[in-house]
Amino acid sequence: MEAEFPARAEAITEVLESLSDAVVVFDSDRRLLYCNERYTELTPETAALHVPGATIEQLLHARLDMGLYLEARGSEEGWLAENLREFRSGIMAREQPLAGDRWVSVRYRRTDDGRIVGVRTDITKRKLAERKLRESESRFRDIAEIFSDSFPDIEGMTRRE
Repeated sequence: MEAEFPARAEAITEVLESLSDAVVVFDSDRRLLYCNERYTELTPETAALHVPGATIEQLLHARLDMGLYLEARGSEEGWLAENLREFRSGIMAREQPLAGDRWVSVRYRRTDDGRIVGVRTDITKRKLAERKLRESESRFRDIAEIFSDSFPDIEGMTRRE
């Protein structure tokens, strides 16, 4: 059975590396145990900290110092406290804007043994498409408003037979 463990661990690592989502695992002391390559691709700015033993606090502080978290600007300490509170709760799900017009979906869950598993998904394309759709709808409403004055009011008109 012991001989099977390295093969199983290697197989699990291979599966996690094959995912299009970023995966990160922290121990019960909030220290990094594992992250796949996709995690580093999504936040290359802090790649040097993506090593076993780095804490979530170190990662968040470094990213704040780099200005990566747009929603934190101007209220960094409050933002940090709220994010750490949510992280410690073991349940977190949010869409997060990042510098460089990037967006990620961030989800964390606590395991039965106290570890926290995080999954990050790049949702930049979806967010950009949503923005373009809102802009298009706004332009359409503007055009419809302009042309609505050009058409007669047909309310109350009935079809003659």
